Amino acid sequence: MMNLFADYYKERQELETIVTATGFITYGIHNDQALLNDIYIAPEHRGTAEASAIYDIFYAKAKEAGCKNIFANFSIADKAASKNLTTCLRRGFKLVSAANQVITVCKEIK
Repeated sequence: MMNLFADYYKERQELETIVTATGFITYGIHNDQALLNDIYIAPEHRGTAEASAIYDIFYAKAKEAGCKNIFANFSIADKAASKNLTTCLRRGFKLVSAANQVITVCKEIK
């Protein structure tokens, strides 16, 4: 089933998917910028190192592709918006904007 989901994202939004046994991440790389689109970890694995592990795989792919920055957007209407923002800031992302119900963060790849 996950392959269909990954195929859908690739076809419709030109996004790649990394899948592990406990979650997935969807992302796009455009020129020298990476977009972190979605990250999902199964509820029973949240609070473990699973999200960090899958993010690290994505980060390595973005760096290998020559990306200079990673961007992420999320809606303030998302019930996890506060947690998402806190997690991004802890990971070194900087707030770019918060307008029109959307929060945008960015992290420089080093």
